This record gives sequence, structure tokens and C-alpha cells, in this order.
Amino acid sequence: MKEREWTRVLGWPGYQVYAKEIDEPGKKLKLWVRRKKAGLKLICSGCGQHVPASRILGQRKKAAELVQRAAESARRQKATEAAASLVANDPVEDALAGYCHGSQTIVSALCRDVGMAQKLIDSSVNPIAAQTLYLRGLNFLRARKGMEAAAEFQKLLDHKGANWGPYYPAAYVRLARATSLVGDMHRGKKSYEDFLALWKEADAEIPWFIQARAEYTVLK
Repeated sequence: MKEREWTRVLGWPGYQVYAKEIDEPGKKLKLWVRRKKAGLKLICSGCGQHVPASRILGQRKKAAELVQRAAESARRQKATEAAASLVANDPVEDALAGYCHGSQTIVSALCRDVGMAQKLIDSSVNPIAAQTLYLRGLNFLRARKGMEAAAEFQKLLDHKGANWGPYYPAAYVRLARATSLVGDMHRGKKSYEDFLALWKEADAEIPWFIQARAEYTVLK
């Protein structure tokens, strides 16, 4: 992931990352950021450590705790704008976890609105972006086109890159549903198992996690 993209992940539009450390095997991240305006070097050391990885692995409580710590660190260093933006929830992560209470366009597309999902697909400038692949696969799945849906979700899983992103774990469950729909129960079971292995330490009360475990139990 490029430096400027970390501020998007963390919701820090007024700051830029000027140094980072990534331990990919350990899924650990440490960032140093500074203000863009007026050339100020207002440093927030370690803000965001472990947060993206925790969210992707379904550890929302842990991520929330880490965000609060990062926000407190930002406040201590007078980075009040960053502190305020840190505590905001990500509507995409919420929707993919099964919390569909937001009114944003992407939440509607992910949770209920086929037409809105298609509009986002059609307007995408990158046909292989994670969001585009996920929405395309989702609309195929909604239309009960299992083979087409499975192909899109598999593309997403095959090209996760250095930054997994919130769509990656959800794609395992969608792939499981798509392959089960066309009668490939072995592949469907494997996809559920891959997701459950990834989310082995996830918060038990997450709706998406509860549903996936129930579906896997039936498939076994």
C-alpha cells in the first residue's frame, strides 16, 4: 500500500504518513504521521498500530481499543483533527460485518440495493479493484448465478496484495455460498474453513461470523 493510502484507511485526510513499519507475517503495522498544512511536523508516533489487521481479522473490540489508544496519543500531541477522525466507524467494515444500519451509498450496495451496486460497478475506473470485484460477484450471487459469482470472488482472493482490505475475508464466505449454489460442496466447505481459520479469534457476536458458522455447520 502506498503511503498516501494509509491516511485513507485511518480516516486522516489532513495528515500524511512519512514512515511506516510493516511486519506482514505478524500482521503488525506501525505508522508515523504529520500534518500537511503549513509544513508542520506534528508527529503522532505509532498511531494506528495493529488497527487495520485487527479489523480484517474480525477483532472489532480489539481494533476499537487500539483506535482509542491512537486517538489519545494524537490528542496528547495536539493532533485533535486526527483524534476525532480516528474514532469514527468505517461504514464498509460495518456493512461487511453484518451491521447494515448506515445510509451511505456503499452500505446500500453491500446490504440491499442491487441497482446501487451496479451503478458503483459501472462507474468504477478499476475493473479489478477489490470493491468492484466484490460487488460484481455479489450481484451475480443475488441473481443466483453461482459460477459467475465464484469467478469474481476467486479473482479477489487471488489478488489480495499486501493490503488485504475488508473485502478479503468476506469474499471467502461469498465464494462458499456461490460454489455451494452450483453443487460444489467440497469447494464450498473449504472456503468456509478458510474464512473460519482467518477469523479464529474474531468477536463471537459479529452477525457475519454467526451466519457463516451456521452455514458451515449445515454444510458439514
